[in-house]
Amino acid sequence: MKVAFDATPLATRGAGVTHFTLELLRALRDNAPSVQLALMLNRPITNSALAAEFNSVPRVQTPTLVSRQAWLQTALPLALARHRVDVCHFTNFDAPLLGRTPTVVAIHDTSLLTTPEQHPRRRVIVLGPIMRRAAGAARAVVCPTESARRDAIEALGLNPEKVHVIPAIAAPRFRPIHDPSAVQAACARYGLQPGFILFLGTIEPRKNLVRLARAYAQLRREGFDNKLVMCGSWGWKSDDLRPEIEALGIAEDVVFTGYVPDQRVVELINGAGVFAYPSLYEGFGLPIVEALACGVPVVTSDRGATAEVARSAAVLVDPTSDDAIAEGLRRALDPTGHDHLRAAGLERAAMFSRPNAALQAVRVYEAAIAG
Repeated sequence: MKVAFDATPLATRGAGVTHFTLELLRALRDNAPSVQLALMLNRPITNSALAAEFNSVPRVQTPTLVSRQAWLQTALPLALARHRVDVCHFTNFDAPLLGRTPTVVAIHDTSLLTTPEQHPRRRVIVLGPIMRRAAGAARAVVCPTESARRDAIEALGLNPEKVHVIPAIAAPRFRPIHDPSAVQAACARYGLQPGFILFLGTIEPRKNLVRLARAYAQLRREGFDNKLVMCGSWGWKSDDLRPEIEALGIAEDVVFTGYVPDQRVVELINGAGVFAYPSLYEGFGLPIVEALACGVPVVTSDRGATAEVARSAAVLVDPTSDDAIAEGLRRALDPTGHDHLRAAGLERAAMFSRPNAALQAVRVYEAAIAG
């Protein structure tokens, strides 16, 4: 079958959606011989390594447009009418409203609709209706977890039979680093010593970082003598985080790294004593799998997608309780349970594989084509 695959997230530095798109694309390329890929892009891939990696994959030829919506609704439908493709896979919740080619639309989470307060108002007003229209018109909708699937069915009023799950995948570079000197050197770049508490992700309200800081402050008062590291770009509405950290008296102990390149992220995770991800809502929570794949103990929320992804391989906590998060960190840092969490994490992470994702994607394409 010929599949037109939306690779536009690869044209930006991005975060979770970019990584999900890239690894699924690689999974299909390497593990789905029945699939002939044609990439849909509204502008060039700026990362030179990625551009070279996919240079030989055919493109659906369209004009280069900065506006994704203009490209989706005008240039792309005209181009698809000239190409004979069996199905189009759109990887970030929107798709052309016109056209005869069957479409598969990825809905990574429905927080725009279910928890709009976690997003800027303009994003909710503009993108919420787009998500509804694209999901309603699609032959098939894909979500990264059963939790996200249930949310999509309820929030978007979708027929459950057309909503499927394709799990996200951690890139193979996420693995244990067995050379202590390499980990030490990587930590030193950021003025760190191994054994710190690490968060990875966009710094925004739903990541629950104020409560994580309060829990960390409890551990500091009890004698924990390493840093809390917050790794990622600043998002919106996080102005209260730094003042809270100042008020807790831990400003000297919290490190904000900003954006960190992919390989450096692997090194930082390997240097952590525990990975903390007490998010209030996720469609998947890819950093959880990345940390598990590195053999690092994980503390994450005991509900929704995060609990589904981590299962018993992580310490699950009530994300609305400072005390619960602090107790989870204590458990994860306890040396007596480290080996168990490490082994369970590596086993759980191995279940999120490229072959499995490719198999699930092909099944969804077949269902979409069959109508």
